Amino acid sequence: MLFDPRTYNPNQGIFINGDKTRPNGFLLAARNEIPKGVLPNPSVAWMPRLNIAWDIGGKGDWVIRAGAGMFYNRVQGNYDYYSSGQMPNMYSAVIDTPWNSVNGSNGLSFSNLNLVDPFSAIANVNINSRDVFSNDLPRTGNMSLTIEKRLPGGNVLTAAYVGTEGRHLPQQRNTNIIPLGTLTHGVLAAGSANPSDLSIPLNRAAAALDTALLKQFRPFRAYNTVGVYQFTGTSSYFATYTFAKALGTVATNETDGSAWADPIDTRGRSWGILPFDRTHVFNLSYSYSFPKLARGSFDNVVARGVLNGWQMSGITTYQSGTPIRLRFSGDIAGASAAVAWYGSDAFNVLGQSVGAITPVYARN
Repeated sequence: MLFDPRTYNPNQGIFINGDKTRPNGFLLAARNEIPKGVLPNPSVAWMPRLNIAWDIGGKGDWVIRAGAGMFYNRVQGNYDYYSSGQMPNMYSAVIDTPWNSVNGSNGLSFSNLNLVDPFSAIANVNINSRDVFSNDLPRTGNMSLTIEKRLPGGNVLTAAYVGTEGRHLPQQRNTNIIPLGTLTHGVLAAGSANPSDLSIPLNRAAAALDTALLKQFRPFRAYNTVGVYQFTGTSSYFATYTFAKALGTVATNETDGSAWADPIDTRGRSWGILPFDRTHVFNLSYSYSFPKLARGSFDNVVARGVLNGWQMSGITTYQSGTPIRLRFSGDIAGASAAVAWYGSDAFNVLGQSVGAITPVYARN
């Protein structure tokens, strides 16, 4: 199943000519309207990779390493599995109170359940569909540069840069939004003071569809790391400091409200520091093997088993820069406020920046 907005007829209802097997705007592989794979197969994806290393001076005490590569991976199946529950594979209807409209009865019971027509109770439809204009494989590019220098005392100094770029990663956004300014002008329907009244046919046709499409977003993640480590016979340590920056569309989750990007201004309201960004990270790992304590008169089988072979190790981590996404709540963030200011309630649907207004960050 695939929803194609180009085939949606606003002059029809949920079904074309009332045919329950022909949902409005839906294309089906069973009718040979789309390929069996829903979308055409993408072309062959090439994944070139290159790694180099240079031992400066040939002594092994100063080494430069660099590498870059391209990787592709399919979108996880959960995004596509949702389409299996769409019409005409599955229908959803709600029979609400009062039920006395069922053949003149005073309520719904098992005895008159067969009199209910569930298709007549389908008031609106939620659609999850792939975007017909976005059929690219998710792509990741990795690049790194490392310089290592051997220092006195068995120490090694390492400086590294690691970067990752993602393209064509999955993203959800609502496509059935009211454009900015739509509800701030125009002529009201006779007898109605609310231009968003669903009794107006102009609004009812569009409001019948709540569509989510998979789009693309472009995150970027980079690390700059400086580390020192030492390995000796009885002790070792590894100390690193990392300055990291992770940017992208913050709609990174799959199913909760944070999975949705802003449908009107994705770059301005959904682009920013990713939830897993940590600006400063310090790691220290260490281990120490204690010398043999079973000596002299204590050098026996029992003492050696109890006193020898002890080792102490630990890991210490400090990190900062956990991003905080601020939101307003209450009347100022309600749909009515958004309609009054922007003529659209699209900002109040779903997403990290949900709300009529969102705080603006002056600095990181």
